[in-house]
Amino acid sequence: MIYKIPDNLPEYRYINKYRFKHRPMKNFISVIIALSSFLIGCKDQKAKSVARIELSYETVYDSIYTRLPGNIFKFDHHAIWIDPFTSDNFLHIIDTKTKQETKLGSIGQGPMEFTTPKVSRTGDGNLFIYDLNSARQGIVSMVDKSFDLRMLKPSKAKIINNKLMITPEKIVALQPDEDIPLALEINEDVLRFGKRPLSLPSTITNGYSCFQGVLLYSPDRQLLIYSTIDFPSFSFYKLRKDGLFELEKEVIGDFDFDVVNDKLVFSEDTPKGPVNTTATKDYIVRIERDTKYDKTTAMGRDLTKLPQTLFLYSYEGELQKIVNMKTPLLRVGGDFSDNMIYAINADPEFNLIRINLDDL
Repeated sequence: MIYKIPDNLPEYRYINKYRFKHRPMKNFISVIIALSSFLIGCKDQKAKSVARIELSYETVYDSIYTRLPGNIFKFDHHAIWIDPFTSDNFLHIIDTKTKQETKLGSIGQGPMEFTTPKVSRTGDGNLFIYDLNSARQGIVSMVDKSFDLRMLKPSKAKIINNKLMITPEKIVALQPDEDIPLALEINEDVLRFGKRPLSLPSTITNGYSCFQGVLLYSPDRQLLIYSTIDFPSFSFYKLRKDGLFELEKEVIGDFDFDVVNDKLVFSEDTPKGPVNTTATKDYIVRIERDTKYDKTTAMGRDLTKLPQTLFLYSYEGELQKIVNMKTPLLRVGGDFSDNMIYAINADPEFNLIRINLDDL
């Protein structure tokens, strides 16, 4: 269940050095108001029950050979998957119409190479490659189908977890170890903005691991989305006319956490964030486990224990549908042009499959 924490109502207060708890009510009137709000909220939740639907898929490519594929991206009828365990040709571009595969991208210290590459979309429909442990970054041309790699000026943002490019002159970086976790690179300047989804003291030492997440940007909506991995949350930032971002809405799951020895510790029953996240024309799509019916608690190396459900959220962060694909899902990729997505499943080998969410 997803709840919104109002911006003007602090949800937690600092009790002692080690623990946060929900703020207690101060008087009887507050209790009555809270109880009324709870009952109304329950009624609304009941009225907005989420539909669970089964959906079929089409296998379009069954020749994915890797120990574990990285993220997948959709560009019209092209799908891109990343092989993080190779020293050469870590990008695989598949034409799903002709089944032709193009490989590129090298691991190394050279001027056109990356040591620890990650990939995201650009606002104009190309592919953005950046390095987690160096300042290298570049663009692969997808719009003109040339697949050429062009290197950009070195990045100025350090200790990043995720990045995306709005325009070549405007890049957003996620720096989860910082109290202000988002950085906007504009030409030669770096401007910090945003906030962590939880209110915590600045002495937290494990912020990098706890606040890692996914960044998405919808050009049509001019909306930046930050979603965490270790716990369920959405933060929506609107692009203002002056070119800067402003927090518009925050949606955070219901869970408990402690602060122990300056480390953020989540309760054992805290629901994890998604296995993988993408966005389409109408939905934010996440691979999540439907814990109401799927009681699997651990995966290890057994990929058959992966979640088999897609959770579809609106661009307000509200859960719309839960789609059972009846196959273990590892990666998912879409774009903002339509509601067609590609995914990598383990059945038991890795395959590229196509899912049309308009068939729901």
